[in-house]
Amino acid sequence: MSDSTQIRFTENDWDILRSIFKDNDNILKLLRKIFYHQDFNEEELKLLKLNFNGRKESLPLLRKLFQPEITTDEPIGNAGSRWIDKKFADYLANEMKPVILGRQDSIRWMEKGLNRIEDLIDGGDGKSAISPLDINLTEDYSSLKSEEIKRKVVSIQEHTTQTENTLNILKVMCNLKKETEKEQIARIKKDSVK
Repeated sequence: MSDSTQIRFTENDWDILRSIFKDNDNILKLLRKIFYHQDFNEEELKLLKLNFNGRKESLPLLRKLFQPEITTDEPIGNAGSRWIDKKFADYLANEMKPVILGRQDSIRWMEKGLNRIEDLIDGGDGKSAISPLDINLTEDYSSLKSEEIKRKVVSIQEHTTQTENTLNILKVMCNLKKETEKEQIARIKKDSVK
């Protein structure tokens, strides 16, 4: 396959992810718990281990989904990162620091979640780095400076948005009906007649 026709995720990549997440809302919800740095009970841990233990091939794919990075070898039109979608030029200069630091916090939290998944894949309990995030902003922030509050709000907003959007993509893509070659040819032929 030439560079011009490459895609970010191959059908084999999606097959790997489908083997874990297809019709499996429970594991998707547990993934949410992992990324929000929440603990899980023994039954949930058993389910996570059943789905992730030894599945090393899933980690780079989850990393590509949840923590995308721009690289020069990505196919054209498929590069993405946690920074590419924001127009930072629209912020005032005095707003930039808490916005950038909040976004960096979110990226670090995502990385810690991915490290928890890696621990599960390696046979661990996935409980490293648990420090639940204040995802509903219920803590008392009255003693913080405005810049610190903005940083916290940005980090929570960025992290929950990235997590929920990616979980939704994962659910939709893993539950798509897989076409046979014959069905694909018929669909293409039908679409080309229009």
